[in-house]
Amino acid sequence: MRKNWNRHIANIWLQILNKIKPDKKGLFLEIAPGEVNKIGLALSKYNFEGKLFIIEPNKNALKRIRKDYMKNLSCTVRPINKMLDSIINGLPENISCVLSNHPMDDFIVGKYLKSKDFDNFFDDHYDGDPEKTRSIWKKIGNKPKSLKKKRDLVFKEWCELIDKRKSEIVIISQYKSYFFKSNKIPFADKQAFLVVKMLRKRYKRFEISLDNIEGIHDKSRWLLLDFRRRTNFIVVTESKDLKREGK
Repeated sequence: MRKNWNRHIANIWLQILNKIKPDKKGLFLEIAPGEVNKIGLALSKYNFEGKLFIIEPNKNALKRIRKDYMKNLSCTVRPINKMLDSIINGLPENISCVLSNHPMDDFIVGKYLKSKDFDNFFDDHYDGDPEKTRSIWKKIGNKPKSLKKKRDLVFKEWCELIDKRKSEIVIISQYKSYFFKSNKIPFADKQAFLVVKMLRKRYKRFEISLDNIEGIHDKSRWLLLDFRRRTNFIVVTESKDLKREGK
């Protein structure tokens, strides 16, 4: 079932890549792939042969996905075992395409975990006892002010990546999670989707329609942004932006 789902999601990514046509020899940045190859399958069929930076803070996941990508992709692969906020200023400018599949729930949880706890949690996030995931989201929900602050930090990270690194194309998915649904953790889906909605509101004039893409059940949960024609880049500095977007 998982392999079929991975191929299904990969096919959606491939359709989007074929629609938006980022430079096949450019610099791509994949954020938080985990250990499951979805975007990599799409990049292979897209015949991508440029340079791919992979930012994945979980060591074991990065090791597995790097091995898979090195075997199946024709591009240069550079793995980066860092949190996104710690590496943004060290990334090159003018990134051809930023890709991230279902990242926001992990980003939010990551704001609550120390380094050791982070690896322990994500090593068996989906294959282990779902009670661990349910428990942490329950604790997160019990402190709404803290949650809003963490959620705003995630939003700011993404804005800084897009603006400071002058990303040409940004593609993010945050579809409803079968894991969250089957284990009755809808709160996690809701909070993750809020970040996508905040980004959509901020960058609305750069959004590209997904009307011709097949297989997406809820297009609002995918975000495709094309910045190739913009001349001025927004730099996120004011907390007022975060307060406004968080409403």
